[in-house]
Amino acid sequence: MESIQPLLNGAGSETIQSQIRVPLVLTTLLPVGLMGAFAAIMLAAAIACHNSYLHSWGSIFIQDVIMPIRQRPFDPQKHVRYLKMSILGVGVFIYVFSLVFQQSEYIFLFMAITGSIFVGGSGAVIIGGLYWKRGTTGAAWSAMITGSTIAVGGIVVQQSVPHFPINGQMFWGLAMLVSSIVYVTVSLLGRKPSTDMDRILHRGQYALTEEDHAVREQPLKGWKVMAMTKEFTRGDRFIYVATYGWTLFWLVVFISGTVYNMTHDVSDAPWMEFWKLYMWLYLIVAIVVTIWFTIGGVKNVKEMIGALKTMRRDHSDSGYVQSNDTERLR
Repeated sequence: MESIQPLLNGAGSETIQSQIRVPLVLTTLLPVGLMGAFAAIMLAAAIACHNSYLHSWGSIFIQDVIMPIRQRPFDPQKHVRYLKMSILGVGVFIYVFSLVFQQSEYIFLFMAITGSIFVGGSGAVIIGGLYWKRGTTGAAWSAMITGSTIAVGGIVVQQSVPHFPINGQMFWGLAMLVSSIVYVTVSLLGRKPSTDMDRILHRGQYALTEEDHAVREQPLKGWKVMAMTKEFTRGDRFIYVATYGWTLFWLVVFISGTVYNMTHDVSDAPWMEFWKLYMWLYLIVAIVVTIWFTIGGVKNVKEMIGALKTMRRDHSDSGYVQSNDTERLR
């Protein structure tokens, strides 16, 4: 810790210091080769993450904003072209935004407030739209606009007012709360929609036989508490149990460490040894999982390419949900 403290002291604000503390500690825990491998993995993860974000936000803009306003679907060629243009627009916005934005709080809090631009209102829209007959299109738009306005307003305020008392996580919670209230209020004040919920959710006469069978299937003997049915293979059961076991193991470690730290005077050295062991354990598990996922990923890509060559496209599926032959629900 003494070796990195001078670097932290020269980093600037306390917020910046907190963001670079872990990377600096890792440079002392990991040898040169593993440090390079870790950096390469993080770069690959960042590329994959941004790739997903670009595709998600670009397609959301076309599907959930442009198409409802347009009120009729694009032909397939134009649809793909506009999706590409939207994705490019998201990339340009990210670049310009990064030039003017100044990081003023912890990264996780910043991620919370930026994520709430969409997530702040989407929860009320998705849950209300799928499970409440009274939900309306106007309520959905109102909730999304409310959530995004609160989130964007929070970003602007935090950039303008130093040490603003409401952080990103609080703005996220505020956006969800107010958006939910707006969704319910506007739905109750608006005209009752004629939405066939059974058709949207594949219930009743629209139920899918294979899915209904899987839901009604009884859990395997001895696995009832984990709701494993006959569709679980032996490998599925191993992965399922291992995932829960890994999480429960670290929960026990967290509780035990918290209790021990509160009842004993623990110096920095034992904690550094713990984090060193923690990093090595995660590194070994990550290597095994990466090799496993790579093999499975290559296999799945081959299967996907084969399916794309033979599957029949339904070009009429443009993203609209139709309640009947004449009305389109957005």
